[in-house]
Amino acid sequence: MGLTVNKGFTLRNPNGEGYRIPAEKAGEFRTLATGGRVAFYGDFIDALGEWESLGVSVDEVKLLLRQFVDTKKR
Repeated sequence: MGLTVNKGFTLRNPNGEGYRIPAEKAGEFRTLATGGRVAFYGDFIDALGEWESLGVSVDEVKLLLRQFVDTKKR
C-alpha cells in the first residue's frame, strides 16, 4: 500500500504564521444563517470535517510519519 500525499487547500503564509486558502483552490463555499447562527459549508469544510473525524491530532500524525520514514530507512 502506497502513501498518498494530498496537496490540500491551504498555503502557508509568507511570514510563516498560519495558513490561508486561496479562493481559486477553495472549491464550493457558502454561508448560511439560520436562527441567528452562521454556518459555513463547502469543499474545504468537508475536508476539515473528514480530518477531524479521524480523531488524530497533527502532532500524532507527525510522529507516525517520522516513525514510518525511520522504518523505511532501515
